[in-house]
Amino acid sequence: MPESKTQRGGAREGSGRKKISKSGRKQIQFSLQQEEIDLIKQKSAEMGIPASRFIMECVKAYCK
Repeated sequence: MPESKTQRGGAREGSGRKKISKSGRKQIQFSLQQEEIDLIKQKSAEMGIPASRFIMECVKAYCK
């Protein structure tokens, strides 16, 4: 008779798909040149918004 998963330890802590945070936000990563990073930081600071919000505003404007 095969052993059940619970008899062999079951699911490991932290295994499986990662849950989305309570806010529904998820991180992504970009590879950019330093000049591009500096420009994003400068423009987002001028607008008084976080860099991530600045990027989303640009995407929304560009992808209409």
